[in-house]
Amino acid sequence: MGFNFFLSLLVLSLLLKPLASQQPNTDGFYVSQFLQKMGLSSSSQLYNFSAPVCSWQGVFCDSKKEYVINLVASGLELSGSIPDTTIGKLNKLEILDLSNNNITGLPSDLWSLGSLKNLNLSHNQISGSLPNNIGNFGLLESVDLSSNNFSGEIPAAISSLSSLRVLKLDQNGFEMGIPSGILGCQSLVEIDLSTNRLNGSLPDGFGAAFTKLKILNLAGNEIHGRDFRFRRDEIHYYS
Repeated sequence: MGFNFFLSLLVLSLLLKPLASQQPNTDGFYVSQFLQKMGLSSSSQLYNFSAPVCSWQGVFCDSKKEYVINLVASGLELSGSIPDTTIGKLNKLEILDLSNNNITGLPSDLWSLGSLKNLNLSHNQISGSLPNNIGNFGLLESVDLSSNNFSGEIPAAISSLSSLRVLKLDQNGFEMGIPSGILGCQSLVEIDLSTNRLNGSLPDGFGAAFTKLKILNLAGNEIHGRDFRFRRDEIHYYS
């Protein structure tokens, strides 16, 4: 009788052990570390950190439930600079939406997420320059960095984003001219660079480069010598 009792306790402990916390070096571990280090309480009613990560709000996994492929953590009042070895380790991540928080900085390993297709960091407080490492996102289709505190030049490495369809960098402090590298993003449907500190003229051939373009917003800058060879009947153009 006593042996059976202790055997039952052993089996129960083995069953509960994986639920006590997310196992190290797994996507569940990295997401839980990210959320908790950014100020989300472990007692939050939105997340049960002892449950499988694929069941969490805003987390979507692959069909085998091995990897996180979409992470939506918008409007959670996350604050501070994102630490390394958190979301930057989600190697299969395709969609990342951290909009409407109080994030101030990005981790260095974020730029290693080569599977990323959609990045939304809008309406945060991220400052500093946008690194050339953004060129690592070769599969990126949409990037929204609007309403932050980015400064410096728009990186030339944007030319590597050949699949990009939506580029929103508005409401920041980007300076200097629009890089000629943007001409490499010929799949663009929407470009919004409004309300920055951009100046100079558009790169040569800007108007002819974007045959799919539907929305172009350059308002609130000091850009001159604009190329007016746009399809005026097809493009919403704001200057």
